[in-house]
Amino acid sequence: MRKFLVSSFVIGLCFIALSVIDHSSALAQHCSVVPAACLSNGSTMAGVIVDHYSSVGTNIVPVEPDDTDTWTITARHSTLTIPGNSCSCNDYTSSVTGTVQWTGSGWSVSCTGCNYPNGPILSLGVCDVASCSSLTHGWKYRLVARVSQTRAAICFDAGPPPINHPAYLTNVEFKTTAVDDGHIIDETFCTEGSSVSPTSQTWVANDAAFSCNLNCGSVAGPLITIQYN
Repeated sequence: MRKFLVSSFVIGLCFIALSVIDHSSALAQHCSVVPAACLSNGSTMAGVIVDHYSSVGTNIVPVEPDDTDTWTITARHSTLTIPGNSCSCNDYTSSVTGTVQWTGSGWSVSCTGCNYPNGPILSLGVCDVASCSSLTHGWKYRLVARVSQTRAAICFDAGPPPINHPAYLTNVEFKTTAVDDGHIIDETFCTEGSSVSPTSQTWVANDAAFSCNLNCGSVAGPLITIQYN
């Protein structure tokens, strides 16, 4: 039987986050809007739900990762539409690396690049979504990021000196860079079965429907299903 438990929010390790302006066709023209005030320090919560599954015959069965899922979390902030201005609709990205691990009794996450309390990505958290026998084995978690709603966007209107325009959060991308092997879990007896390998190392989703609730379990976000065979 599955258990649905929520662990406490975990603040990531604090380092300086990478921040760049991006003019590529894939990211440009995210003209932003001024967001409503959210958390007290001007931040908001984004997240994804991460499932691990394999197919056995016609059955879909859960998989517990042997070690870690490694993620790149990228926050995109964009300036407002400024007619006739080179700073109009510019995108600024900031990325951190998150490592999620099943510890044998729950999920843990560490962050390289998180910068609390300055941002743009302040911290990461993780909580259990599906497991069995009081967290003996687990296969589904929620990964969340606390992100600044606004950041400084320094650009040149018509030449020096640079002008500081505000850029507002438009979306947060969650993308795996490494996924470990796993073992099939028998939900009925909560036992570990045969070893399986992920069908891909890259799984990605974007969250743009942010939450003002710090509780990890209250952050919605899209579903990513990591598949194994």
